Amino acid sequence: MLLELRDHLRRDGPLSVQELEQRIAMPAAVVSDMLERWIAKGCVRRCSFDGCTGCSKQGGCSPNGVCPDLYAWVEPGAQAQPPA
Repeated sequence: MLLELRDHLRRDGPLSVQELEQRIAMPAAVVSDMLERWIAKGCVRRCSFDGCTGCSKQGGCSPNGVCPDLYAWVEPGAQAQPPA
């Protein structure tokens, strides 16, 4: 599952927890735990925004105009291994 999450972030990121939850069919709590493991390893960064800042979603991230945290893959080396 960690590698599947990595692949989605590499290919389609940055993505929110909700988007990843739908793509890998896991509960948000599990997705968040996996993201935290990749963050601790230095492979993922959290992109937080206060209000819409004109990201690639162009205001389409939420009906109330509040952008969720987005997560992006950071290439720390040639090929990151899943956290132990």
